[in-house]
Amino acid sequence: MSGRKIFNPSFLTVEILQKNVIFVLLIEIIFVAIVAFLTFQRFHTHHSRSMFGRVIKTKSVKYMPFLLTLATFFNGVVWSVYAFLPVDPYILVPNGLGLLLTLGQLALYITYYKSTPREDENENKSEVELSQIA
Repeated sequence: MSGRKIFNPSFLTVEILQKNVIFVLLIEIIFVAIVAFLTFQRFHTHHSRSMFGRVIKTKSVKYMPFLLTLATFFNGVVWSVYAFLPVDPYILVPNGLGLLLTLGQLALYITYYKSTPREDENENKSEVELSQIA
């Protein structure tokens, strides 16, 4: 095998790559929708389906972990940027979808942050401090 190329990607044009990325994106969206539908129908009750629904219904972000959402957002950004360097659709599609969903979470957090009632730390202590016992 001296000097022979086994794989010659010169037939891949930009149009073919774009069609492949769109196809993979559609397959990923359909797969996520099917998994979400089956999960919601089989494993969740209507009371515990969505954090989004709870935030919108209560107009409170009390049950939405901000640091987890922010870390997920930065993770999606890093992997999406990495996927654009060699243009790898297999990394870009799932992480791009995750980035979009996390942007939705951050938008909800920004929208309902000010309407969340603040609890005073001293009022709702459920644990007895050791100094009070001794």
